[in-house]
Amino acid sequence: MEAKGNDQNTIDNKANPASCPPPQPSLQPLSKNAQKKLLKQQRFEAKKAEKKALFKEQKKREAERKRKEWEEKLSSLSEDERSRLREERKGLRKQRMEKRSEERENKIEKLARAKQDGQNIVIDLEFSHLMSSTELSSLVQQIMYCYAVNGRCASPAHLWLTGCQGEMESQLLRLPGFDKWIIEKENQPYIEAFQDQKEHLVYLTADSETMLDELDPKKMYIVGGLVDRNRWKGITMKKAQEQGIQTAKLPIGNYLKMCSSQVLTVNQVIEILLKFLETRDWEASFQVIPQRKRYDVDSKENQGEMEGEENEGIDDPEIKRQCGFVRRRRSKGSLRPYLRPHSLLPRFSPDLFCSLSLSIFLGGNPQNHKMQSDEGATSMELEKVPSESKRVSFPSKPNFAPLKAHEISDGQVQFRKVSVPPHRYTPLKKVWMEIYTPIYEHMKIDIRMNLKARKVELKTRSDTPDISNLQKCADFVHAFMLGFDVIDAVALLRMDELYVESFEIKDVKTLRGEHLSRAIGRLSGKGGKTKFAIENSTKTRIVIADTKIHILGSFANIKIARDSLCSLILGSPAGKVYSKLRAVTARLAERF
Repeated sequence: MEAKGNDQNTIDNKANPASCPPPQPSLQPLSKNAQKKLLKQQRFEAKKAEKKALFKEQKKREAERKRKEWEEKLSSLSEDERSRLREERKGLRKQRMEKRSEERENKIEKLARAKQDGQNIVIDLEFSHLMSSTELSSLVQQIMYCYAVNGRCASPAHLWLTGCQGEMESQLLRLPGFDKWIIEKENQPYIEAFQDQKEHLVYLTADSETMLDELDPKKMYIVGGLVDRNRWKGITMKKAQEQGIQTAKLPIGNYLKMCSSQVLTVNQVIEILLKFLETRDWEASFQVIPQRKRYDVDSKENQGEMEGEENEGIDDPEIKRQCGFVRRRRSKGSLRPYLRPHSLLPRFSPDLFCSLSLSIFLGGNPQNHKMQSDEGATSMELEKVPSESKRVSFPSKPNFAPLKAHEISDGQVQFRKVSVPPHRYTPLKKVWMEIYTPIYEHMKIDIRMNLKARKVELKTRSDTPDISNLQKCADFVHAFMLGFDVIDAVALLRMDELYVESFEIKDVKTLRGEHLSRAIGRLSGKGGKTKFAIENSTKTRIVIADTKIHILGSFANIKIARDSLCSLILGSPAGKVYSKLRAVTARLAERF
């Protein structure tokens, strides 16, 4: 009977599907990256609300503090002075408010006049689907700058926003007072909004071949609203060609030399156009372009002058070729002279080079002298040149004995001082004898600890064999203060081609909060595994002290280690860095 009852309930449920609960949709589990992004967004929102509440509290406290100061000031005055001070304050407030209202009215009047007979400039917002949320926020900020600059301009233009829909429209509506902006907002594309004025549309793009010489009041100039970090190259030019409208580019190359591409941000283009409407001078208008994007002409001219001075006095092309004054073609087509190092001049003996230099110095023609090595080796001879009957003879080279350390400095004692940071004071006391012994006994340098100044002081002695030992000892002590072990830092005393290079994480990328902590974790790895791997493969030693990084090694090895650390800071996974290190170290092993 129970089975029958159950069957009957099943039949009733099938007959009446409304009584059945709807099936629950199967939820797709989030991936680890999606979960991390969600947690990051939640933390950001929580911190944002917390910062907003904190800012309001600080503002409230500041207002309360000012109110108390005002009351204390009034309490110390007489009744007449109080009333006079109150009237003065009211007058100042009224004057300030009148000035603001007057400026606002003037701005509204100028923008209303520009709406009637001003230059039309359109910002094309149809690329919002190609941008991330961060890039959309950046574009919204640029539009806000454009409107602010246009309001301050003496002869403003009439701005249009076309294709304003979706995420772009919602972000613009979040701007305070956006609905009151004196600006044209069109949800449809510009090609539809101005279909009866298509012949007057001009798209401004850096890829165009037409140079813009003058702004025509009848034309409507379109600026592409795109923040793509140079991902979508030539997209505005392609769009204009497909729509069959005119294109033009700003005449930047006629007035400025750019050290990078001529692609500018939206607010920079709008500001250049507004400046030209005001001054009618392109050169003055292009001062808006940031200095970092301009070509530094002064430094290049000075460099050219210095190079010209180096070549002065040597006119013969064959002598220039033999001495290494050759010209090399650079990638941009310009020519620059350079001097080959002496290691690349195997065809000179020292005597020949001295003879050549003296003959040039004395004003003679080097081709009139027979330059030949004393040994007569054919591999070390210059090409023979015609010589006269008389041969110029030069005195033999003087032979001086090497100077001692105290003689180089005219008997004066040389000093070095190395500061001891607070966190290295105790480690220094523990290993003092390990530092003292190689410096005093082997390098012949006096060393002491100045307890009052908290500095390690070094000075030369009369029996110091080489003056460079003083700097080596100072570098050794400084390396220990940076955090290197004594057994690693002592290599600075034993080898010549070792250096210490330091940099900070913010020099590579500006990171804060948890991003900075994760970057430091990537540099070290689990249990220091990543740092040890870089040290062993590059034959360097690395110290990570908070946000500072110190590398000890040779010049080439420091460069390899630094590149690996920078890749980790920028977010590269450790496996990718290991692969690059294996390839680089393999090439180094083949080279040497």
